[in-house]
Amino acid sequence: MRSTASRLEDLEQFLDERRKDFVLERVSLPEAKGWRLDEGILKHETGGFFSVVGANFGPADDRVFLYQPQSAVAGLLAGFFEGETHLLLQARAEPGTQGSAQYAPTMQSTLANYLGMHGGKPAAYADQFIRHHPSLQRIVHDSEQLDLGERYLCKTKRSTVLECAPDIALEDGFIWVGESLLCDAVTRPYFLNTDLRAMLGVLPWTSRPGSHNGIAPRSPLVRESLARPLAPARIGALASALSGHPAASSFKPLQELDNWDITAQGFVERERRQGFAIEFFYCEAKGREVRSWCQPLLNSRGSGYAALYCRSVDGALEVLVRTGRESGLKTGHALLPTVLLYPDNTGPVTPAPGKVLVSTMESDEGGRFLSDTSRYEIVLVPPDFGCGEAHHWISVAELKWFLAHSNLCSIQLRGLASMLLGELPC
Repeated sequence: MRSTASRLEDLEQFLDERRKDFVLERVSLPEAKGWRLDEGILKHETGGFFSVVGANFGPADDRVFLYQPQSAVAGLLAGFFEGETHLLLQARAEPGTQGSAQYAPTMQSTLANYLGMHGGKPAAYADQFIRHHPSLQRIVHDSEQLDLGERYLCKTKRSTVLECAPDIALEDGFIWVGESLLCDAVTRPYFLNTDLRAMLGVLPWTSRPGSHNGIAPRSPLVRESLARPLAPARIGALASALSGHPAASSFKPLQELDNWDITAQGFVERERRQGFAIEFFYCEAKGREVRSWCQPLLNSRGSGYAALYCRSVDGALEVLVRTGRESGLKTGHALLPTVLLYPDNTGPVTPAPGKVLVSTMESDEGGRFLSDTSRYEIVLVPPDFGCGEAHHWISVAELKWFLAHSNLCSIQLRGLASMLLGELPC
């Protein structure tokens, strides 16, 4: 039987089921079952999941990163029925998520998870994404995408969207959501997790509502920009600006890092530089592959900010992106939002120089971070708004070109792009 939602209130009630019996308790390093400090690295006893490592980027430049060399998998199952595209979403409880549960892609899993290294049940729908299955009709999207470049060292995610038969059997905690309801949900704070937002940014969009070829944004300005032809010279210039090499670094044992102390409660900075600590927690969550576990979480000392400026030109929307370097990116450079401040930001955010069209609060990633939050905004600025050399005005069609390709766009830009699917009061 197909389970679908018709209102945001239905989705909220469905999510509440995953919030029941949720437990998160702080523990000490010795109490964090399965985790140990070994050869200067904090790692899980299985050798899977992720590690906490030290890295040196030069004199007096030691840093802590989360390290997960195996690419994670974020997968979405899609179906076209009742006249619109539907996505199969998971109501997912995670230890660091604001509100304890948010909507996630169909599959959100590390290699260790879908190989069952935790000893629990298999990740739901994993077979659909890691081997051929006769119920699949076609691959809608498949790419490798960058993760948080100032938190992870060289981490990427495989983002795959597959079309499947709409009568696929539903696991507990999964629900079909139509594109019209998704376009309402993208403006709701703490509702869609960052992996899902990022996937909404990269999956196909269409300028024709009701089409089988993708999701149609609500705004006529966005749809008009999406229908505009690409400018090869503009794409070429921007792609050239993204060329480069990752920042030079080397691993360094955690206990030898300048400015970091290891205590029974976690890893802490003596002087605020990166702006976070590593702390340990016990978690119980309904519907996960294992019911309870211990893990480290990265805990920032402030909130972050990400903004995408846009302007209206000849009846179409253009967006202002910039090229920039992040120390943990395997590509070195990435296409970033107009403004990006990680949750270690120590000062007030400069007010947006225009009309804020959409503003939400988001959990950066509930599986690795403790209630780390960032404000995401779409800001309308005057057509003649000035910008720096690293900034570039591009159409939504050109933005989608970059989003569809592997390892070009930051996860924050992909998440902000998802907000362009909703109503924009301009």
